[in-house]
Amino acid sequence: MPARDPSLPTVKERDALQLLLSGDWTSVRAVYSPKNRTLARMIEKGWIERKPLGVYRITDAGRIAFRSKIS
Repeated sequence: MPARDPSLPTVKERDALQLLLSGDWTSVRAVYSPKNRTLARMIEKGWIERKPLGVYRITDAGRIAFRSKIS
């Protein structure tokens, strides 16, 4: 099986991006616990940004990733 293209979001990442599509700073801790690596991976990929208060916002790169075709 070929390796997954890292530029394509996983199901969990797509769900989180969809929650953030409004563009406002949003707390997603109700869905993703602090131990969950999904948010950290999306920050590393540049798809979301975080404020110290624990709120997140989708970036332009995150919008592009969310709209990418799943093959």
